[in-house]
Amino acid sequence: LPMNIEDYIHRIGRTGRLGEVGYAVTFVEKEDKFKKIMRDLITYLRKCDIEVPGWLGSLFPDLANLCVKKDNG
Repeated sequence: LPMNIEDYIHRIGRTGRLGEVGYAVTFVEKEDKFKKIMRDLITYLRKCDIEVPGWLGSLFPDLANLCVKKDNG
């Protein structure tokens, strides 16, 4: 797992090329060294209006509040 969000997004983006569907699997451990990139990933997904999986918040409980979809109304 890259330690910054730009490298991670670049790597994931290379899975689907030339209009083909690509799949990526990322393994992450419940360690503090992954907390920053997970926070950045959650922030990026929310910014792009992509649903954040609930299990991501359970992996790092102090980030769980970022995984909850906020009401825009």
